[in-house]
Amino acid sequence: MKLSLVVIGLLFLVVPGMALTYEDMARYPDQNIGQSITIVGEVNQVDYTSDGWAVRLITGRSEYGYYSGDDLFVYFSGTPSSGRVLEDDIIQVTGTFAGPFEYTTIFGATREVPLISGTSYFINPISAKY
Repeated sequence: MKLSLVVIGLLFLVVPGMALTYEDMARYPDQNIGQSITIVGEVNQVDYTSDGWAVRLITGRSEYGYYSGDDLFVYFSGTPSSGRVLEDDIIQVTGTFAGPFEYTTIFGATREVPLISGTSYFINPISAKY
């Protein structure tokens, strides 16, 4: 008995790019500017101005589920559309990575963290519960 194998076609799976992470933004900022991101974190600071508002978001998680480290800034133009965001809120932010953002701490040190230009947010997303 003779067996023959006929290849009719090849199946290619196209895997979409991995989701942008905090580490991607911090380690390779130039390669990731303009990339879309959705990230969840705890609000550490909120500043409202006449033309927009900014959030300092803590996105790192400890082994016990608490938010700690990996902080970034998110800037939104205009006024909040889904209610005011308060310190200690857990929020999900969607936006575009805008590059590194440098600021001076209250102790005079200079820090550089990722900056996201926010397009939408959701307070207390279900995915944040543990």
